[in-house]
Amino acid sequence: MKHLKLLPALLLIATLASCGGEAAGTTDTTPVDTAPATTEAVTEPGYPVPDTSSLDFGGDELRIFSVQWGNVSKYYFPEEETGDSVLDACYSRLRNVEEALNVKVAEPAWGADGQAHKDVMKTVQAGDDAYDMVFTHCIDGYSDYATNNAVYNLDALPYVNFEAPWWSKSMIDTFRIGTETYFGFGDIILNTPSSIFFNKEIAAEYDMPDHYQMVRDGKWTYDTFLKQARMVSIDVNGDGKMDYNDKTGYAGDLTEALGNIPFAVGIQLTKYTDDGLQLNFWSDKLLEVFNKTYDYFLDPSVSQGYFRHYADVGQGFGEGLALYTISNVNDMVNLRDADIEFGVVPMPKYDEAQSEYRCYVWSPSVCVPTTILRPELVGAALEQFAYESVPVTNAYIEDLIRGKSTRDTETLEMLDIIYDSQVLDIGGTYLGFDSNFRKVFYCFYDLMSTKNDNVASFYEKSEKAILKVLDNLYTKVIENQSID
Repeated sequence: MKHLKLLPALLLIATLASCGGEAAGTTDTTPVDTAPATTEAVTEPGYPVPDTSSLDFGGDELRIFSVQWGNVSKYYFPEEETGDSVLDACYSRLRNVEEALNVKVAEPAWGADGQAHKDVMKTVQAGDDAYDMVFTHCIDGYSDYATNNAVYNLDALPYVNFEAPWWSKSMIDTFRIGTETYFGFGDIILNTPSSIFFNKEIAAEYDMPDHYQMVRDGKWTYDTFLKQARMVSIDVNGDGKMDYNDKTGYAGDLTEALGNIPFAVGIQLTKYTDDGLQLNFWSDKLLEVFNKTYDYFLDPSVSQGYFRHYADVGQGFGEGLALYTISNVNDMVNLRDADIEFGVVPMPKYDEAQSEYRCYVWSPSVCVPTTILRPELVGAALEQFAYESVPVTNAYIEDLIRGKSTRDTETLEMLDIIYDSQVLDIGGTYLGFDSNFRKVFYCFYDLMSTKNDNVASFYEKSEKAILKVLDNLYTKVIENQSID
């Protein structure tokens, strides 16, 4: 998925820096929001845009259903231009799809978290061609859709081409069960992958290596992260105890953050094979990483991480007292008013031998109900919608860095790496909120929030039920494909 088109001015600055015009890692203070937002779609050199010149659907309606969650409900379907760069790009997307195909995008129907998929399933079970496209996510019914034959095989839709750069082929391939594709990922989705924010002033105070260069050199590892985080421990108010008023290596809510760590170090919970869905959770590596994580994040002298379900107060990264926090890239926007200089880097690798950075994404997706009666219109609209989403992603990336206190050009480079490093997990996405599978998906959180360090016993008690859930998912999906 080619999602970033760097602005010409920033490209020039980055080129000068790499050629010796400025030292690598220096800060550019030119406000990013003075540069014009790019609105043209980005394609691979020579890659043809969707051919819609011969398509005319006579003003037919395109009917969309969406879960009210995250960026989907915030941005996707604005009713008018507002001056907000992302909303306006989304508005233009809708109008461009209408113009290209001669369709009318109807006002979307919305469903609440945990209920949206039930609303769609009712229409499918009634045989009602009610919606053409559905935006959903892991909180809302991936497993139910797939196991109840409720979602269309996107590979069979006319005009849809998952080789195109506006789709994320790697995520789609990872998430496929059997021979059919039910859920689409790519620029059509405004993802917010996991990342690490670091306080530049604290890093400089402790004479730490350039974080950006460590990433470039492949030396940004979990052990490096922990070593540097442990360096920071100052009783700021001198009261003889370390709490959220003091300076430490880490701050922030750990509830979701801990779940990103196994994926970052190369542990994939589940994997599709010809024999079924394989559970890959338990290993010596998992035990090692868990023990290191437990020892660090529950040590108040070096970490002020907290669990929001167990604490009323906790230190936030924006307060300027912590070196690091694990968050998703969207939280850069929430730090605009913070009086700190910060940078963003991908989640750290297990070691330098790990071939790539891995940033877990709690991703929504797009799917199509099996009850559609106009596959040609739906396929053309889905591909056109995805293509027209590239400028939306560009505007979103620009919006993330606009107003950031340092506004350094390296942020664009790091975001490019982070977005190219997105990973998801079949089990975690289909079944992340299943009462059994969550025992591995939320394992670090469940154990550490209750100060239980016996991960081996915890897993041993849970394994049988988890394997059964995975087997049921695989069996039902494959059975539906056989019936087709």
